[in-house]
Amino acid sequence: TVAYVETHGTGTKVGDPQEAYAITQTFCQNRTTPLLIGSVKSNMGHAEPASGLCSLAKIIIAIHRNVIPPNLHFNEPNEYIEGLKDGSLKVVTEKTIFPSGSFIGVNSFGFGGSN
Repeated sequence: TVAYVETHGTGTKVGDPQEAYAITQTFCQNRTTPLLIGSVKSNMGHAEPASGLCSLAKIIIAIHRNVIPPNLHFNEPNEYIEGLKDGSLKVVTEKTIFPSGSFIGVNSFGFGGSN
């Protein structure tokens, strides 16, 4: 079971809802608990061409330490992200123990805007 997805999460009004919709459609069907999501960009900004590598590094450290680090500065969900409104998705806002036996997904967009 996928317990966490490291999203591209650029904080854009249009891009984030599209990404969240795709993640919800892929991973949240028939779930009984919210899928945890986050983005390294809240911790260090957008690394542009290296952003996918930064996300992967964050996840490697999270697995090694058995903890998902919190997203910083998350106060109010984007009103267009249905998964956050209906509870299918949950942004990690505090250190969270990684559920053992679970998987992590990493989503990163290419320069052309497709994932």
